[in-house]
Amino acid sequence: MTPRNTCLPVVLAVLMLTSACSSSKSWVPDVSLPDFSKWFSKENEVLVTEVANSSQCNAPDEQTRIALLPSAQAAADWQAARGIQLPGAADLPPGRYVAVDLGLRTTAGYGLAVSRQAGLNDGVLVLKATSFAPAVDAISAQVMTSPCALVRLPAIEFNSMRLIDQSGKLRGSAAGTVGKAS
Repeated sequence: MTPRNTCLPVVLAVLMLTSACSSSKSWVPDVSLPDFSKWFSKENEVLVTEVANSSQCNAPDEQTRIALLPSAQAAADWQAARGIQLPGAADLPPGRYVAVDLGLRTTAGYGLAVSRQAGLNDGVLVLKATSFAPAVDAISAQVMTSPCALVRLPAIEFNSMRLIDQSGKLRGSAAGTVGKAS
């Protein structure tokens, strides 16, 4: 074989390997979640209010979760069960709330902010949140934190709720029929 003919099998092998990798299932985006972008249009928009936020919410584990709280009393009970009093959540007005919990973290620098703009479509209420993390190379205090936010919901009907982060990733959900607040 001449040098030119020797390279041809190598080039073909690389092309075949590259095409096999590009068609593997790991490169296919996850399409199991709906496209939430249309859920936040004017006709689907729902406004919610973050009433309290803290970096110390005594989460039981690392899991991000949301908890529907049907009343101000349920929100107070949730705080009492966690052994916390969120700033701004002492005298909550009547209504429904949701606790958005980022989960237990081993360093400082984590945070959570829930957007005022939510979306409602086909009985599913979707909240948007931005989660914050310290930079990979940042020096962070080695202290347990567990950021959370308490959000007041409007008097609307929905069947379930989902929480998505700034990248559109599903971070938590809560099922069950939830009617209007009384």
